[in-house]
Amino acid sequence: MDLKQEYIDFYQEWKESGEEMIPFVIKKNPVDFQSMLNYLSDCEKGIEPPESWIPESSTYWLIDNNEMQLMQHLK
Repeated sequence: MDLKQEYIDFYQEWKESGEEMIPFVIKKNPVDFQSMLNYLSDCEKGIEPPESWIPESSTYWLIDNNEMQLMQHLK
């Protein structure tokens, strides 16, 4: 929750770019930020993951000077 605004800014910038949103975790609209966090937590636990979900993959957020960058690790 501490990075809510940074995440929303990141999300909006990506949407405005018109680029495909990969991985799936960034496709979830963060308007209801707590709901989005709950959804991601459920996916992490294997609760109703999307069809495109890749088990044993991880998504990390790098925060540098209040800017968010995405890193994904596939096992």
